[in-house]
Amino acid sequence: MNVRDVSRELMRELGLKKVFGNPGSTEIPFLQDWPDDFDYVLGLQELSVVGMADGYAQASGEAVFVNLHSAAGVGHAMGGIYTAYLNQTPMIITAGQQSRDLLLRRPFLGSMEATELPKPYVKWSCEPARPQDVPLALLKAHTIAMQHPRGPVLVSIPMDDWNCPADMPHLLHRSDEHAPPVQAVENVVSALTTSENPSLVLGPGVARSGARRAAIKLAEHLGATVYTAPMASRSVFDETHHLFAGHLPAAPRPLLQELKKHDASLVIGAPAFAFHVSGDLSAFGNMPPVFQFDDNPDAVASAFGVQSTMCSPRLAIEALLQQTSPGKHRKKNPDRSRRPRPVRVSVPMASWKPSTHSYRKTPHSWRKLRRTKTPSERLSPIPCTGNILQCPAAGWDLLSRQRRALRFQKNSTVLLPLSATVRRCTPHKRFGPSRSVIFRSRY
Repeated sequence: MNVRDVSRELMRELGLKKVFGNPGSTEIPFLQDWPDDFDYVLGLQELSVVGMADGYAQASGEAVFVNLHSAAGVGHAMGGIYTAYLNQTPMIITAGQQSRDLLLRRPFLGSMEATELPKPYVKWSCEPARPQDVPLALLKAHTIAMQHPRGPVLVSIPMDDWNCPADMPHLLHRSDEHAPPVQAVENVVSALTTSENPSLVLGPGVARSGARRAAIKLAEHLGATVYTAPMASRSVFDETHHLFAGHLPAAPRPLLQELKKHDASLVIGAPAFAFHVSGDLSAFGNMPPVFQFDDNPDAVASAFGVQSTMCSPRLAIEALLQQTSPGKHRKKNPDRSRRPRPVRVSVPMASWKPSTHSYRKTPHSWRKLRRTKTPSERLSPIPCTGNILQCPAAGWDLLSRQRRALRFQKNSTVLLPLSATVRRCTPHKRFGPSRSVIFRSRY
């Protein structure tokens, strides 16, 4: 068996039968005699390829195989690789390389420092010293990519390696999830159950570990106010849930103000403090107790003033559920001041209560719908069901915050955003004095 046959058999064993890529000449030997049980998802540009693979890996929870074209392809994909690194996406990236006999002569499409090119945004990179080491390098890449914290890895493969003989490497099945220490779980349970106003801060690690539903159950057991950590790349909690209080700000002062509302907080699957702007950090030493469960050593090491434990978020939540009882600490009136209220309209828009606010006095986050038709159509009703608006005629403009108008055709449907405000007016001089009626949505 040659390197190509052994690598494909290894990919079958590892569940990597869907390949995302944008191949070139250095990838032709890899694509030769493509098997029927493999799928190749073709993209027209490497950044799009890595983006598709990132989404697929996050949705499936498994590693994904990406095939890029030499140094140019890796360079085009660097923005997506950086995003996959921050998302902790398990991604095995293979990059084509020129033939080994040409590498010392600086060939066209040759990557002179293939293993250094994607750093530091890959967990590991390798260009095997021998052709027969390619399957073993792929196996090691998969193992490293799946270890927590997960992330992308890169293997550079010279194009003449695929036809060389190789042997199947020995597969080892490893578990990389670690349960939290019993004493750490007991300390957290004691602090949260005796707290009068506890809070949970959930991050993307909860979703990656498949513990989203368990996290909702834990919040209901504790009656804790739930926040989403700053810069979360995944949906980690039901945002319509009565315990959800919104997203924490990525700035020191407002984040500290939110945490000080609670006498105990638990951060799961996220950095305890991920800031986007600078600020005074000295006050964090006097905040209420904060605990953290995370499987990312960088997140644990960067936390300050926090009692951190390295473990799987899923196993940590399951251990907490075993030591808490449902409803005992349920909060009846959680703080929902940060949660945006959705529009709930049960009456036609034409019967809404008029408001005297002008355009400049209304909040900048509202959207406006302006109609510029004839005066006879100015008083025609505006049919609305909930926050779904049917445009009975052409000429309606939806104005955004940037005052960009979107013209809708006749019988088109508009989904009104939160706190929608509708304005009907005839600003044209030949229609007489400008008159406008502003209707504001009611909850």
